[in-house]
Parts: sequence; C-alpha cells; structure tokens
Amino acid sequence: MQQRSMCCRLLCLMAVLFLAPTAKAAESSVSVTLTPPRAAAAHEAIWLKVTVGPLPRGALLLVTGEDGTLAGTISPFGTGPGQTPHDYTLPLPRGAVGEAIRLRLQIREPNGLTRAPNANEVLGESLVYVPTSN
Repeated sequence: MQQRSMCCRLLCLMAVLFLAPTAKAAESSVSVTLTPPRAAAAHEAIWLKVTVGPLPRGALLLVTGEDGTLAGTISPFGTGPGQTPHDYTLPLPRGAVGEAIRLRLQIREPNGLTRAPNANEVLGESLVYVPTSN
C-alpha cells in the first residue's frame, strides 16, 4: 500500500512538472487586436507598424499571426537605453487582414528563452497602408 501511495505521488509530481511549462508559455507573449479604419484600396496593402524602444542586446521581437504564422522579426541594431524609439513596418501574413487583425508579440532573448515584451520595449502598434504594384 505504501508503494502504491509513493507511485501516486510521483505521478502527481510528474504531471505538475509536465504542465508547468504550458502554463508559463501562455504568458510568454502579448496578444494585439487591431482594426483597420477602412478596407485597402486596389493598389494598397495593410501592414503593421510597431514602435520599438530599447531591447536587450541580441534580443528579437517576434510578430506572428494568431495561427502562429511568422509576420516578421525586429532586431533594432544599435539601440540602447536613452535612445529614441524606432518604427518598423512588417507585411501581415496572408489571411491576417480582415475586420480585426489578431497578432502575437514575443521577445526571444539571446539564450533562446521567450517572454512577453514589456511596456518600454514595445511602445505601440498601428496599421498603415502601403502602395502595391498589383
């Protein structure tokens, strides 16, 4: 009976350890929903503009669609504390443009760990219209 109790405890501990990364992963990004003020014209596309503050050296800002499709990465080379923010524009993944555009923002540290960006790293997001040739 004591051996059975020990096995149950071990299984419970393994379950907790297995589920812990899943719970933490849910907090490793920020969800953003943006609504375009109007539909894109015939020779326009809607892109994402992200205003980025200083990021840790070697870090990347990953921007993905709601389904995980990578829209792009931002690595502000040469920015550091005290420097002015920079705007970056990224094309949106196909199918991401609709009434509401849902994106996820995530910081990938140089050691490979990911986390949600803080308020000093991502200062704002907006949609912009860019001309296209089609």
